[in-house]
Amino acid sequence: MGSILKIGYRRPMECSDLYPLLEEDKTRTLTEDLDDLWHREVREFHISGKNPSLLRAMRKVFSWTEYTLLAISLFLGIACNILKPLLLGLLISLMLAGGSNMSDEERKWMYIYAGALCGAALLQVLAQHQYYYKVHILGMRWRAAIVGLLYKKVSV
Repeated sequence: MGSILKIGYRRPMECSDLYPLLEEDKTRTLTEDLDDLWHREVREFHISGKNPSLLRAMRKVFSWTEYTLLAISLFLGIACNILKPLLLGLLISLMLAGGSNMSDEERKWMYIYAGALCGAALLQVLAQHQYYYKVHILGMRWRAAIVGLLYKKVSV
């Protein structure tokens, strides 16, 4: 990003200054995939009588591994969000109970709770950032596929 920002600072940006778009992010690819899945949904409607669903077709555009990564990162973020106050409560109760004359065993647990609290905060930040990044990418791809499909249907 540093090189792009330097170019943009020195002169107006041109299309040739930007990185090429990934194949899986191109509207044509996404629209063709969604169009094929939509036609499959309509064919299944004629065969089985089950109503075609655009949402079901949109969900099939992407692999289940992407949805699984989303679910795992969301679960980790929520788990850490629940775990942090519990660890903080344990740490504070240990500090209040021990006072200034704490035993070595209590001090060891105090460090364990503090380390676990820091680890949970770090894991929550990493999981949430991964989740939000993936959700934004997925949303942009869905929007590109839907807009491309609508444009294709309207222009025919």
